[in-house]
Amino acid sequence: ITLFFIVSTLVLYKQFMYLQKADFGISRENIIYIPTRGMIWDKYDEIKQDLLNESGVLQVSTGSAIPTNVEMGDINWGKTDEEHNIIARIMWVGDDMDHVLDLNLVHGRFYSKDTPAENEEGIIVNEEIIRILGYEDNPIGQKFRLWDMDKKIIGVVEDYNFIPIDIGGSALILPYESIRDFVFIKVIPDFNSDQLVRLKNIFEKHNPDYPFIYSFLEEYEYPFFKSVEPLLKILLYLCGFGILISCMGLFGLAMYTTQRKTKEIGIRKAFGASVFTIIFLLTKQYIRLVFWACLISLPLAVLLMKGVLNFFTVKTGIDTFFLFLIVGSMIAISILTILYHSVLAARKNPINSLRYE
Repeated sequence: ITLFFIVSTLVLYKQFMYLQKADFGISRENIIYIPTRGMIWDKYDEIKQDLLNESGVLQVSTGSAIPTNVEMGDINWGKTDEEHNIIARIMWVGDDMDHVLDLNLVHGRFYSKDTPAENEEGIIVNEEIIRILGYEDNPIGQKFRLWDMDKKIIGVVEDYNFIPIDIGGSALILPYESIRDFVFIKVIPDFNSDQLVRLKNIFEKHNPDYPFIYSFLEEYEYPFFKSVEPLLKILLYLCGFGILISCMGLFGLAMYTTQRKTKEIGIRKAFGASVFTIIFLLTKQYIRLVFWACLISLPLAVLLMKGVLNFFTVKTGIDTFFLFLIVGSMIAISILTILYHSVLAARKNPINSLRYE
């Protein structure tokens, strides 16, 4: 039971750590995002221009959601007003968002500040939307209905994992909005604190009533994982406690067995058995039990974790080395636990052992 929980907990912990650095199909490095508040709504164009004038800033855009955590809403979309597909996710984006996130355009173009009319009339979707609508052969210019708005598809972006948990499908709609809930700033890799201060000065100049609050996209923590992380830590502590209880049980069993076999050990030593032979005699039955415990618990834990990992859009694997490491550790801990009594019994004077009882 202890081994089952150890494998399950460590695989989950490894998965959550992996998600922080995993490749979602878009760029997450060197991107700062700032919540849109106060005068930012009205002065976005001026703020963007001032930001682009900074040497460390590469691109600036805006969006309605964190790109790797786009929530699903009640969205009516399809080819016509009569067709209402609901399962999809929507993120309103501004021009240059493709350059900020390194979105890969497979058809058409992205929104541009030089074509405001086309931005309002057009729509950008991902490849999954195109597959659902059957527009694979020629998606550009096709009709697209979003709520009560008639649009036409002007661009198709490559699918990317915009949420870590595989719930609600992978359809994504990217309508245009000149300014939304977050400002996204792509900076150079060696962006330093002095340059960050200059960004702060720009926002404080245009939006003096609100403090400058910023975050890095690669450090974003999903709300679901924030609630799960304490539970994982508790499970890790319980695993440690389980190992301790298991070791105490093995320790007690080893003590009981050596007492029962005291005379047998004395006779074997009198007939020339070595210390190593006695130790092997006393430990082999426990190693056999630990081996059977591994044989039963490992397949069960692996099957369960494979099922759990299937819920994630980006997932780590359960490698054989990882399992061997856990099994090896368990066997090593078991041997060390029972070795104390085994060595004491093996090194006893056979005369004392034969006089036992």
